[in-house]
Amino acid sequence: MFGARLRLLRDIRGITQQRLGEICGLSRNQISNLERNDNNARTPADPSLSTIYKLSSALMVPPAVMLPAGSEIVGGVCDLAELVDGIITFELVWPRYASDTEPFTEDQAFAINAGINGYRGSRY
Repeated sequence: MFGARLRLLRDIRGITQQRLGEICGLSRNQISNLERNDNNARTPADPSLSTIYKLSSALMVPPAVMLPAGSEIVGGVCDLAELVDGIITFELVWPRYASDTEPFTEDQAFAINAGINGYRGSRY
């Protein structure tokens, strides 16, 4: 589930819902709703692609890491016969580095607290 992944990644980074919201431009309430798989209409959370990108950027993870079954084929959406040579290769390896599952470093925390939303460290 998306919400469980979001909470796990936020916890790994050691930041609050409030801080994550500040970094990516969402409210704390939006983050909470996504983590609880809820929204104001009382239907399951359905984040937009732009929201997923904002969150993944703030958490410094590939967007596919946030998606349940993000590296698997979704049946019925794409006709494999129409593909060039009938082949699509997709591989996602995450975590790739030890730092991918560590809390933010002091430098990263400083950059976030200073409001530098574009900070990505040396790998990004």
